[in-house]
Amino acid sequence: MKKIVLLTICILACNMQMFSQKIVETNYFENHLDLGGDVVIKNSTQEVVGNKAITSFDVESPKAGDYYVSFWMLPTKLAGGNFASYAISVNGHKLTDKIIPTVGDWQTLTLSKGKAISLNKGINRISVEGVVPDVPNVEHIRLSTNLGKARISNIAYKKYKSEVEQESIRDAMKNSMILNSLNTDTLENMSLKAVAKAEAALYNFTYVSYVELHYTFYKTVSFNEGQKIFVSTNGINNFSHVLELFSATTPENYSWSSMSNGNTLASLNVTIPKTGLYYVRVRSYLNGKKGMCNVNINGENYYENVPIYSIGLRCTQGNDKIYNTFTCHNVGDPRIWIEEGSTTPGRITAFNDDYRGSGDFAWGSNSRINKKFPRTVDGVLLSTYSSYNPDGKCELYVKCQKSTVYSSFTKLKEDDAIQSAPASTQYNCISWSGGITSYWEWPLSTFSSYYSSNPLTAFDNFYASRGLTRTGATENSSVVDLWAYIGANGSRNYSHASIRNGADNNAHGYDWESKPGQLMRTFHPRYALEGTEADGYGKVVEYYVKTNKAAKIATVEEEIANGVSEIEYTDFDQNELNVISRRINAIDGTVLLKFNALYDKWKSVVENSIFSNPVQIADCKEYKELLTLCIKYKELKYAVFAKLDDKDIAAIQLVEDLTIKENNSVLQEMKDYNAQHKTRAGVKILRPVITNTISYVKRLLALDGIEKLQKSRNRVQTTGISYSNSQEFSAVPSSEGTNVTFALDSPSVVSLSLLDLTGKNICIALNEATIESGTHSYSLPASLNGVYLVRLTIDGRVNVKKITIKK
Repeated sequence: MKKIVLLTICILACNMQMFSQKIVETNYFENHLDLGGDVVIKNSTQEVVGNKAITSFDVESPKAGDYYVSFWMLPTKLAGGNFASYAISVNGHKLTDKIIPTVGDWQTLTLSKGKAISLNKGINRISVEGVVPDVPNVEHIRLSTNLGKARISNIAYKKYKSEVEQESIRDAMKNSMILNSLNTDTLENMSLKAVAKAEAALYNFTYVSYVELHYTFYKTVSFNEGQKIFVSTNGINNFSHVLELFSATTPENYSWSSMSNGNTLASLNVTIPKTGLYYVRVRSYLNGKKGMCNVNINGENYYENVPIYSIGLRCTQGNDKIYNTFTCHNVGDPRIWIEEGSTTPGRITAFNDDYRGSGDFAWGSNSRINKKFPRTVDGVLLSTYSSYNPDGKCELYVKCQKSTVYSSFTKLKEDDAIQSAPASTQYNCISWSGGITSYWEWPLSTFSSYYSSNPLTAFDNFYASRGLTRTGATENSSVVDLWAYIGANGSRNYSHASIRNGADNNAHGYDWESKPGQLMRTFHPRYALEGTEADGYGKVVEYYVKTNKAAKIATVEEEIANGVSEIEYTDFDQNELNVISRRINAIDGTVLLKFNALYDKWKSVVENSIFSNPVQIADCKEYKELLTLCIKYKELKYAVFAKLDDKDIAAIQLVEDLTIKENNSVLQEMKDYNAQHKTRAGVKILRPVITNTISYVKRLLALDGIEKLQKSRNRVQTTGISYSNSQEFSAVPSSEGTNVTFALDSPSVVSLSLLDLTGKNICIALNEATIESGTHSYSLPASLNGVYLVRLTIDGRVNVKKITIKK
């Protein structure tokens, strides 16, 4: 039985170079290997030499021999009504046989009489040659030693084309009515539901889950400087559309567009500014709609009844920094087009298919644009790459900034590190891996509600509370990875947790995501954070999956809004603050100055560390110098207690090291109290580490014999305690927007946002803004429909209300 060799290649028009001395411009394309094929595909190029326009494919044959070849291509109809023919060459030798199409549209074409071609073992070049401006529109080729196996199926395209035709006929009357309102920007009034999170605390990007994609017509052409060209289009069945012409190498410099008029005709008259390759592209004006169009390029090349489509969204990206727009978790082959201009039609200024960067992550057929734009861009459009595979889906991330944490990890490449949220001291890697952004958590902390003498049990306790388990989890099924450094004797020092899609309803990027300490949250390849304590988190040692795969894991915010959970906050009361203040005032001023200086250095270490483990962070000279001073001057513990009043997590390790040995019974008392008070009026109580630390210190102050606070131990358990939602506010939805009103007794740091039920920020009204005392009102957007959460955070305390918005 003969061995079947199959080859399929898709053309990606990016990364081009121009050889001006030869007036040759070459496109270097990434490659798509046909499933089951075993010929290695190296690259594909497009170039113009004189009046010849050539599309070439470099392939590596496993052995010399004869192969049948077919080409998936869209032939060009000439002005006389005939179709262009295309010469074929193999390894520089032109064949006597040509590709001679007789009909238009995408199709499989072979050599006349089904002849085979001879390939050498190793690298071979197969070229399809046309006449400028017609650069041969060849998406795929397939080779096989069997004639039948070489043919490329047109089933997927024919099905898509039929759907487009039917939809176009069905919507003909509707399309005609829409022509009367073409001033509407369909990227704003979109069927594509995007969640904008720019500069939000939870996200720092715009995200859309599973966008439906389809193919739209685009064509590579070659024009000369000074050439006057005319491109026109005619929408079929009143289909409104946008005609685009742009440089294949520098679209940011040379790009034009035209909106179809009331007769669904569009045209462009352009004097070509620079010799080179250009794209003619046609997309639907209506977001997410499919239609048909005729295309005329300079009265020389014609394409009839071509399918057109587009889907996209408005998202402004400035020219102040590098931004990333990418697709992931795709089905099919997505392609990104970036549009400049705040109104329709904009102009294409960047595009990509099948990203290949300098990092380690294999993007496959996903697209990514990673650049600093020369000017502000305003829209992101999507389609599939090919007509051969015209349908697809993907997740879309827009406006992701570059992450700087790569410098802390030897294995994490700069190109792979993408920021997903700015730095925050409010939560850490463990919190985020459990879907929590409201507080900082470390299960191995003495003051954690999940603490156990068995470290792994402590993590199991925490993840069980968030609907995750190690039971049945494997490397492949894991949605949360737990990291540790492994000692020579097999001991573990747990260091980190990372998360990916599937753990909860949050978006976690192209592969995995981490929140390194208090630094910016970052998307990264799964194992890119491996390393020693000097440059990584060790290795992944345990896996977690959802306890109930079908269950929806609610965010803490939704639990609060639903009244099933509350976060407990604890403050020192005035008597306790007086004790702390008097003790601090009794400390020698020189000693106190030295303490504050050393503490500031230690706090800076905490805020800039990649670690969440307090013990691990404390293994530094800054902490050791501070601890030594506090041990020498025992009264400094009160200065440490004062830091807790500001909810400073840098103080937690000091409290433990300075007090636990002599006060284990007090610590146990606090834990016993927590065990007996897990709920309040049937509502589950969540006690962050900082809450338990302050509760513990309150008991220490009650034991202070000099101040006589121990006279009411029960009072210590109840004073200074408040809960999420204990500060009431009003959120009244209406057709004009949701009006939020709240009162402040004193100046406070306030955040106000609107979330959907997955915890995704829809809009940010305030982000850690300092607001004066008094009554304040803010309006949230009205153009929404459904159930949402209004989250108000005042000085770190979370308040959430669930509202229903109706248009």
